[in-house]
Amino acid sequence: MSDGAPDSGSEPRAVPPRKPPAPPRIGTPKESPTAANGPPAPPTMAVASREESPALDNYGEFIARLDAAAGKLTPRRDALATALGAAELLLAQTRQASSCGASASR
Repeated sequence: MSDGAPDSGSEPRAVPPRKPPAPPRIGTPKESPTAANGPPAPPTMAVASREESPALDNYGEFIARLDAAAGKLTPRRDALATALGAAELLLAQTRQASSCGASASR
């Protein structure tokens, strides 16, 4: 084996890893235009200048809207409390009737 011929002995030879195929480049003729690589879309909303926009920190208007919303919630709360009271009364009557009926059938 010293005559220069390659050894086919028991030592394994390292095989270099193969490189993955190159990914396609963006904008190549193979691709169809999409939102990612097509022309940019026109803007859908214009930005207002500071002179045209209303003040964002109108605390008085915010409190007025909050009071109006609370005023609408109060009647709803009262109606729900009345409905809950009626449902509790009916449930108590149903339980009382079913317990009387169950003891009478025994």
